[in-house]
Amino acid sequence: MFHILTYGTNIEKLTNLKKSSELNKTQINYIIEPQFNYIGYESKIFKMREAIKNLLPNDIICFVDAYDVLALAPNTEILEKFKEYNCDLLIGSEVNSYPYGYDNKYPETNHETNYKHINSGGYIGYKFAIMNLFNWKSDEDIIKICKNGGDQTYFIEYYLSNNSDKIKMDYKQSIFQNMFLISWNDFIIKNSRIYNSILNQYPCFMHFNGLSNMTDSNIDIMNIFVNKLYKSVDSNDLILDVCDYKKSQWPNPTIINQLR
Repeated sequence: MFHILTYGTNIEKLTNLKKSSELNKTQINYIIEPQFNYIGYESKIFKMREAIKNLLPNDIICFVDAYDVLALAPNTEILEKFKEYNCDLLIGSEVNSYPYGYDNKYPETNHETNYKHINSGGYIGYKFAIMNLFNWKSDEDIIKICKNGGDQTYFIEYYLSNNSDKIKMDYKQSIFQNMFLISWNDFIIKNSRIYNSILNQYPCFMHFNGLSNMTDSNIDIMNIFVNKLYKSVDSNDLILDVCDYKKSQWPNPTIINQLR
């Protein structure tokens, strides 16, 4: 079976994810718990491990962050794209290397894009492969590793220590489109779907990591994307026309990364 999960503590912040998932027929299981149960980024690992522990080893599980993600595709498409990668675990990727210090540690690959760095805001894989990831270190070590860069550091360390063609990154952004340092105007609405006109991809999820959804005037661009999607259902292709909302200048990545 195939399961999509997300984890959060604030239902109000799930509005855009829920709206987009309903529009695009993405079936997501929401793990919601009180804020006081959240102890840090390691909670994303611990809560997911608990949520999937009784599933069958060959069940396929997809995780996406909750508050800064749009769901853009039905479950069948997500599953099909994962299988095209021919791996046990597929982790999202981004153009920015965070936390710093790992830039030159990734193995040489023949990536066709600049999305060469791990992003843990989205991943998909067989249950046994994800449990291998979660159980790679003790809980104490996981907490320690997550102190620098959150759960993303843990994912990077695992990827670098378990170099295998069975663990891959979604460098094509075919499933997980990560938006930090990416122009909103690289995207159009085509066939009632958000389309990456640079990579020629219809991503299944759009992850506005690093506050890349916020404008200088504090407008959440995710609302614009969702509203345009609703209006495009019975119309021709649309240019998103978000240039008026573009940040006049990208903030210093160091500052942004502290808020990830």
